[in-house]
Amino acid sequence: MKKLTALLMALLMLALPVMSMAETDFVADAVAAGRRSETTVKLHDLMSIGEATIDAALADLLAALNITAYEQGDEIGFAVKLDDTDVLTYAALTEGDTAYIQSNLLGGTISYTKEELPVLLERLVDILQALGLLDKAAAAEMKAIFAETDYTAAAAPEIDLESLNLTAFDWLVTELMSSMTIAEVTQQPKNCDPATSVVTVTITPEQMLKVFQSTKTFLQDNPELLTYLEAQFAGMTDENGDTITFAALMDELVAEMEANNPYGTTNVAVYMNDADEMVAMTVEGAAVITEGSETTEAPYTMNYSRLTQNDGYAHTATMVMDAVSMTVNVLEQENHWFVGFSAVDAQTIINVNVDVTTSEAEAAATLDAKVDVEVTENEETVAFGLVIDSESAKDGADAACKTEVTVNFMGMNVIGMTINTVTGEPAASIKDGTVVAPAAMEDTEFQNWFAGIINGLQTWIFSVIQALPASVLELVQSMG
Repeated sequence: MKKLTALLMALLMLALPVMSMAETDFVADAVAAGRRSETTVKLHDLMSIGEATIDAALADLLAALNITAYEQGDEIGFAVKLDDTDVLTYAALTEGDTAYIQSNLLGGTISYTKEELPVLLERLVDILQALGLLDKAAAAEMKAIFAETDYTAAAAPEIDLESLNLTAFDWLVTELMSSMTIAEVTQQPKNCDPATSVVTVTITPEQMLKVFQSTKTFLQDNPELLTYLEAQFAGMTDENGDTITFAALMDELVAEMEANNPYGTTNVAVYMNDADEMVAMTVEGAAVITEGSETTEAPYTMNYSRLTQNDGYAHTATMVMDAVSMTVNVLEQENHWFVGFSAVDAQTIINVNVDVTTSEAEAAATLDAKVDVEVTENEETVAFGLVIDSESAKDGADAACKTEVTVNFMGMNVIGMTINTVTGEPAASIKDGTVVAPAAMEDTEFQNWFAGIINGLQTWIFSVIQALPASVLELVQSMG
């Protein structure tokens, strides 16, 4: 099960960026210009389970299921329906310090400010405790978390990279230059374009440690960058589960390296062509592993090459360390790219392939993609795949995109998805209708409002059950 879950997560991580490419720039440009995009997702062609009653019920459920999503400026939302019955609707918008949330489970739209959010959360905890859904200790722990969280923190500032103070790294160029050599190539590296010169440099363990020490100093010299990083990594925890800041994390990392430097000597060779482009690189070094009083070295090698072929570039990168080897192959062409990744150790082989072909004209574009993930562990193989076909078109200020997705498992099609996105005139915003501000309510009004939500949830559960296809209800009853 762990292997299957890992495989699904890997497939999803690869599929999402590929599927996002399917919309091309037409839809994104229309939304950026103020149009509203609406997306519908329809599931179909579910693989047969082999039981006629179950197959029929699942087919009816997919036929009734409708998933929609929209984007309009800074407002986003989605809806899951069974025919015309809302199973779940959600929309969100933030303007300045005020957030708006709309959902059928909330009975409408609510709003709150950053300052009101902890008050609202504490009130909800009090009610859940009063209803017996939270004990006193759990309620107190949740309130302590709310009290420690800064909900009013300003957004991370934009960083002007050109204004960063880089003096902490002044030593780096000087020391690397002192160990650098540039020579003519006397022996061509394999599987790459012709190289005319080779640059070699040796990096010592002391220099690697100094890089991290200088990074710590660099962050201290650039407080705006440190503030930005603190905001991006807010909520990080250490190995004990305690919250830790980015600055404290850097302090710990540097202290650990000063105590046990994990780097050995590293030798780097970079091969350049006559246009001063890198066509190959080799890195040889060792990781220093300290366990108690014993220290061992684990040698590693990394190689990269670029070869011009088929009106494009073929890139190959490999890394070998102990019993683990990894290879990445990339074919880069104008309207086509392929990425192949493989990793091998004593028990596991992982192969991932992504193949994408695109075409784009002034008002039309296509994308065809295939994603395959295969994991072999102890001679047992599990494989998943995706096939994506997409067509986009532009019509004046608007655009449309249709994408067909097929998911397969062990070579068999499991399910299909049809995704349609269109843009059009903006609709009324969720903030323009009736908006309730729960944090501003008096206690009695708040309790009555929350009681209404609880009553609404009971009605919602009944309506969802009623909306289920008859074949699904009959199947559930037969199983009960």
